[in-house]
Amino acid sequence: MSWSEIVPHRVITVGRNSGNRALIDNALARHGLQLNWSYDVAHISGSLGSVEAGLGVAVLPRLATPAAGHPIIHTIQLAEPEVSRTIGIVRGTGRRCPLMPANFSRRSSKHGVRRLGHQSEPVAARS
Repeated sequence: MSWSEIVPHRVITVGRNSGNRALIDNALARHGLQLNWSYDVAHISGSLGSVEAGLGVAVLPRLATPAAGHPIIHTIQLAEPEVSRTIGIVRGTGRRCPLMPANFSRRSSKHGVRRLGHQSEPVAARS
């Protein structure tokens, strides 16, 4: 699905001042697109609840969306234009990585996550 296809829909955002919101707005502005940000929620769970209630669509990182087979929410990958964000793990120099971040790092590398970052694909959740 292209970003232009969700322009006419009400879009739910997690925090107007979030890094994801600025990233999306800037990327789409370069292509002459502007989303209809209609609802502002404090947490991702609030955006998913708003989608379940039929208030609009939410643009979220894939990892923040429900698993396939959710009875109400359907996840669709967005493309054209591509919007991505780099994430990483920060640790002290010369220190071992604690178990949980180490496991995350190891598992992420199996899914194509580069050592210095990850290109996260945004998706739209809709009811």
